[in-house]
Amino acid sequence: MRKRNSGFTLIELLIVIAIIGILAAIAIPNLLNAVQRGKQKRTMSDMRALATAVESYAVDNSSYPAAACNSGLFTSGTENTLATNSFTNLTPTYIAQPPKTAAQSLERLALRNPKDPAVHFTFGTVLFCAGYIADAEQAFRAAKSGGYDTFYEIQADAVLHPQFFDQGHPIFEPQGRDPLLLQGVLLQRRGKQHSAEKLYARAARLHPDDDEAQVAAAVGRFDEDNLSASFSRLGPLVQRFPRSQSARYHLGLLLAWTGQRNQAITEFRLARSLGPKTRLGMEANTFLGGLVTGGTKRTQR
Repeated sequence: MRKRNSGFTLIELLIVIAIIGILAAIAIPNLLNAVQRGKQKRTMSDMRALATAVESYAVDNSSYPAAACNSGLFTSGTENTLATNSFTNLTPTYIAQPPKTAAQSLERLALRNPKDPAVHFTFGTVLFCAGYIADAEQAFRAAKSGGYDTFYEIQADAVLHPQFFDQGHPIFEPQGRDPLLLQGVLLQRRGKQHSAEKLYARAARLHPDDDEAQVAAAVGRFDEDNLSASFSRLGPLVQRFPRSQSARYHLGLLLAWTGQRNQAITEFRLARSLGPKTRLGMEANTFLGGLVTGGTKRTQR
């Protein structure tokens, strides 16, 4: 009788390999997530430390440090551009060192997640705080493209164009009860600009002679990188519908949004004259109060 050779059979080896694979599939993602969470917590800690340092500096000096550029982050003029040695006047009294370690950590995360808008928006913020302005602009643009139809796209657009209003994108103000327009407004308020644009465009196709539907389609195309997308539609509409309060009001709204104060005042006055007691007439009057007394951030580039 032959003695059976000791060792594992092929079936036993396959079972062991399968078990190891299952355990690895469970453990490795959890490990990677833990590492990423640790990096995110460290980044947020650095950002909070920087924010506290800036506020402490402002309390002691009655003004924010020069790095807190109020009139444009990425403009060509050197008077509005944040220098690469920014925040050095905070050290060592207010903060040990600028958050460059956070920027370095996030850079690796951004490279691994080229289409994640949250990562790139945070990366851009930290780069800006660390003084890397050109790199920050690139990160914000990645957040805008990666955050298609989300708040990240709108917020990145606002950061990239600080000379305009910083409240995101203008939202269409309907007067009627068209369900497509009302649904589009809800989508805009949720940050889904492109989804709203599709509904506005559909309403415009269904109602080619309705001024509100045509105006909504123009407003839905708003993009601070390409202002003509909306203005090229709104301009002809005020000629086509000269008695349309919606056309005048929204043209004034977009002009004010993009820093074109004098033209905005003209359009808001015309919108108010077409019905001072309507909702758009009262909104136009409110805007006029702010524009006449305070103006906008600056005129259009």
